[in-house]
Amino acid sequence: MRNNLVTYLLTVIVTSMSITSNIYSQTQFEEVTSQAGVVMSFTSRWSTGLAWGDYNNDGLLDVYVTSWGQASTGQARNALYRNLGFGLFVNVAAAEGVDLGDNSTAAVWGDMDNDGDLDLFVANFSEGDVIFKNLLIETGSASFVDVTVTSNFINESVGRSKAAVWGDYNNDGFLDIYVSKFWGKNALYRNNGGSTFSLVDGVVSDVRDSEWANWVDYDDDGDLDLYVVNREQENRLYINNNGEFSVDPGLLNDTQFGRFSVWSDFDNNGKLDLFVGNIGANSLYQQILSGDFLEVSGATGVKTAPNAWDTWGGTWGDYDGDGDLDLVFVGGFDEVAPSSNFTGTFGNILFNNNGGSFTDVTTAAGLIRGALNFSTAEEVGSFASAAAFADYDNDGDLDLMITNTHQNLMYENKNPTNNFLKVWVQGRGVGFNNRNGIGSKVRIYNTNAPGVVVAMREIRSGPEPMYAHFGLSLSETYNIEISFLNNGSIPADKVTISGVSVPLDTVIIQK
Repeated sequence: MRNNLVTYLLTVIVTSMSITSNIYSQTQFEEVTSQAGVVMSFTSRWSTGLAWGDYNNDGLLDVYVTSWGQASTGQARNALYRNLGFGLFVNVAAAEGVDLGDNSTAAVWGDMDNDGDLDLFVANFSEGDVIFKNLLIETGSASFVDVTVTSNFINESVGRSKAAVWGDYNNDGFLDIYVSKFWGKNALYRNNGGSTFSLVDGVVSDVRDSEWANWVDYDDDGDLDLYVVNREQENRLYINNNGEFSVDPGLLNDTQFGRFSVWSDFDNNGKLDLFVGNIGANSLYQQILSGDFLEVSGATGVKTAPNAWDTWGGTWGDYDGDGDLDLVFVGGFDEVAPSSNFTGTFGNILFNNNGGSFTDVTTAAGLIRGALNFSTAEEVGSFASAAAFADYDNDGDLDLMITNTHQNLMYENKNPTNNFLKVWVQGRGVGFNNRNGIGSKVRIYNTNAPGVVVAMREIRSGPEPMYAHFGLSLSETYNIEISFLNNGSIPADKVTISGVSVPLDTVIIQK
């Protein structure tokens, strides 16, 4: 049960831009990798993941890119691309102290100490994981210091890390972190108050070939549950019961060859659904009622993609502003080329959501599907490892970045329909909600249809920035409801902003 106790401060920032039409077929992406300055060219190394976040608090989204390969070759290291505005980026990883040369697999931003700036966690496969503290608030300059040792972070089963995710599982206002490992023991680290961590042993720290993990309040009970994707073993949904976990025996324990997962409300019924990318057929679980799921990948058209072999990463986002979430997933062959003379295409696919069914619009939207000729070693957008939407140019619509072997890809959204709304949720931290609002849910209601959810987003830790992005009609007004994780110091489980119209500039709510 949620509690109503004391007064607190919550800030909700809402921004948008607008124009009059909204037809998804007009939406086009332009590949701007070189112009944007995010080119990473290499041979024996490749990019493995990305994470969007405004690390220097200038209102522009920056992106951290992880790399993999033989570190001894001295080729491409991890990169931190600072957003300069005007669609331009510059790599400042060395200057800011985060240019690791490890075999990194993923990175994730999160304000672990609730001081108002984003810290960085980097997962490594061959080396120990690394925590970087952001010194922006302390010094006025956005630079980083490695606090892995001083934070008492214990690299359980050093190496083999594939992914990491921030989330406040015990609702104390501080972000904890979960690390999934391949051929190793998964690890949950409890944040002791912003400066140190403790390793928590339990059911979530089992040994599996884990590829990915999500914190998610899928059952709307005010605490974060945990979903872990395992390769060649069943996936696991761990139910959070006041900080203690139990294994859910239900449908979501997918037994495919799992790669990654991402939660979102694709059917706009106010309940979170789950997409699981696999080696082979993908899975899509639609939540009909609370905790009641149907597997609908075949019925919706996202089970397989033309010429796709292996789905490595992906994301949801309303790139065309029509009010529902579209799906992009990317991939390549699994680790080893099938033959030395193979020539073919890969599964970099953009699926447009047509009210719950999906249409492949990859080529029409201007995205590179991915191609490879092993006989000539020519690759264009192939072996893609991760993808994430983000409005990096602050024009309201979602742009897209994809990490690959040989050539990363940045796409600017040229969508002429900017009827979008962005909501940032900020918690107070320290006994309240975590500063980034991770785990909070933002629901949109039409004022003409009270109680009927127009769309819902959960603020999450991951490759995407930590805000809620919506496509909304210019001719309607809306109520925005923000619900929070269940913390005993929170006086109200929900805050509502009434009568919002698009376009809207900035709203600050105090309660």
